[in-house]
Amino acid sequence: MNRDHRERPVSTCRKDLIRRARRQRTIRVPHKLNGLLQILPRFFNRRPLRVRARELVLTYNRKFAMKILDVGCGINKLPGSLGIDRNPSSRADVLVDLDRFPYPFADSSFDALQAIHVIEHVSDVIRSMEEFHRLVRPGGEVFIVTPHYTDFSSFCDPTHRWHLNSFSLRYFGDDNAGYGYYSHAKFQEISTRVKLLALWRWLGFELLVNAFPRFRRFWEYYLCYIVRGKVIEWKLRVIKK
Repeated sequence: MNRDHRERPVSTCRKDLIRRARRQRTIRVPHKLNGLLQILPRFFNRRPLRVRARELVLTYNRKFAMKILDVGCGINKLPGSLGIDRNPSSRADVLVDLDRFPYPFADSSFDALQAIHVIEHVSDVIRSMEEFHRLVRPGGEVFIVTPHYTDFSSFCDPTHRWHLNSFSLRYFGDDNAGYGYYSHAKFQEISTRVKLLALWRWLGFELLVNAFPRFRRFWEYYLCYIVRGKVIEWKLRVIKK
């Protein structure tokens, strides 16, 4: 028998298999993990966070065929979503006056909805939240971003009508913050994240504010005009009976 074809030790064979798998990138994983493992490498790279997040959502949408509504999409419409805006210069798929209800879509038409820097512009926050609730299916998610009211950007834009803090949407929670007559639309809070100005983020305040709800309340009551906020991000789950 030729020497080259002699049986090699098991450890050597394993090393060869690993090398080949790394070259060909054909390591098999459970079917349920395939989608996640194909998405995450695009997210963990050195490109800007906004670009990474948009690519992550786009890839997820294509794989799982989610229907997402981008409310007030402007010129940065989320790839793969249906965008609506009142501005003809935007990249909206459908031109809609966001202050006129209902929007031209059936109930529970979407799996998710995002409103990035929109809620501060609308004429009626309660009515807008109720419309978001109507459009998203039960269990679907709503992602809302708005400036924190202590940030410079909250007041410098003359089109901003509302100035909110991180507890402003609690009126749509289980107990309506104790005021059950505000709205019948119910959302479950998945997460609330506050971004602070760079100085306070570097000093670790942002980590404390987001890690401990009680500290966030203390910060809103006593510290936010000194340790100033920048942006609030809410992730909510739609509750329907």
